[in-house]
Amino acid sequence: MECLHFHASVYALAEKWDVKGLKDIVKVQFADDGMDALRPTALSTTGDEMLNLIQDVYATTPEKDELRLLAASLLKYSAESPGFLSVADKLRLQEIPGLESNLSSLYLNFVANPLDPKKCDGCGWEFRENSKCPSWASYYCKSCEAWQ
Repeated sequence: MECLHFHASVYALAEKWDVKGLKDIVKVQFADDGMDALRPTALSTTGDEMLNLIQDVYATTPEKDELRLLAASLLKYSAESPGFLSVADKLRLQEIPGLESNLSSLYLNFVANPLDPKKCDGCGWEFRENSKCPSWASYYCKSCEAWQ
């Protein structure tokens, strides 16, 4: 998770100084490292660590920023694990301005534009809506632990 905080800090600087190319690179690294951090074989990431990351991203990025959508996607993906977020964590989530609308837009975007059922080329695992990265046409296979 530390690398994700680093990416968020670099992204905030790129936003401040309007360095679009750097922002684009950081978004890709953030998405890749975020999915790596949430793999079952990775060191366990806690709900508290995820919330701290979400707070950092939302505090340092403008409204409707793509990094916010990526962070919300990671939160949505990780929150599927039973017990990942405590009641206190869920209350802290409600205090982050803009997060609820980003999570809603991720859901509504999928409902409005359902993906054709896609299966992993490697293992045949069927992708669900939260496997798709919101900014790119990539899918993450939980079974193969790889982007496709």
